[in-house]
Amino acid sequence: MVAIIAGNKVYIALATGVLLVHALFVVWVAAGALFTRSRPMLTWLHIASLIWGIFAEVLPGSCPLTNLENWLES
Repeated sequence: MVAIIAGNKVYIALATGVLLVHALFVVWVAAGALFTRSRPMLTWLHIASLIWGIFAEVLPGSCPLTNLENWLES
């Protein structure tokens, strides 16, 4: 019984970590241009992230991070 409770806590911690990464990615997509000035490599990384974010919102389906969060929570 203790192993089941401990296992649940691990999944909850992992789901929380994925949620944090997901939130940071959303902030990066929304405001990443503020951090990319005079940094060409970051500019291209932000453009790629922005394109991914737009496609994730426009196309049917869900984000892989959302699927992972849901799986870890279930």
